[in-house]
Amino acid sequence: MTEGWTESARNRKLGRRRSKTRAKLLAAAQNSFSELGYEATTVADIVARADVGRATFYLYFTSKQDVYRAIADDFGNDMAEQLAQLDGVLASGKKEELRVWLEQQVIWAVNSSQTYRVWTETRSLDPELTVEVWRSALDACLKVMPWYSSHWPDPEVAFTRLAMFIGQIQFFHHDVLTENERRVATDLLANIWHAELRTPD
Repeated sequence: MTEGWTESARNRKLGRRRSKTRAKLLAAAQNSFSELGYEATTVADIVARADVGRATFYLYFTSKQDVYRAIADDFGNDMAEQLAQLDGVLASGKKEELRVWLEQQVIWAVNSSQTYRVWTETRSLDPELTVEVWRSALDACLKVMPWYSSHWPDPEVAFTRLAMFIGQIQFFHHDVLTENERRVATDLLANIWHAELRTPD
């Protein structure tokens, strides 16, 4: 009995250590991509920043592309959480709730502009990887949007509308608008997309 409990405790501890190491590698890769650029970053840069051995990197990831996918997956999970909230907003039918949701998205976009710059660079270097990651993220988002998905039963229509909507929010990653211009843009997006995300053709 004690032996089984000890083994279980040891496995939990090992699991926590592995989780921390993986998180360190992801943070190191993200910092390296942001500071050096995706193309210039090497596995050696990532392991040096994470302060782990090269062999440790390969316990978790197969390549730089693989770690990029993992970062994109985490980013996609964050986006899915936000779009699950959007689903409730759309179900409510209240335009003001959509405008408030969009305000939060604008702040998020401005704060994550560095991540977007990495995304833009990667898109020019490895368009297939970027398309794969982007489509995977949007598919995951649709799975947490039951109201929206049932409202637009044609998967291509649902996907395309959501992709265009998210694409317009991504404009704010460029951080070129003043605070007042952001408010105007948020009102415009709420007016346009409240109908377009809720009303079938």
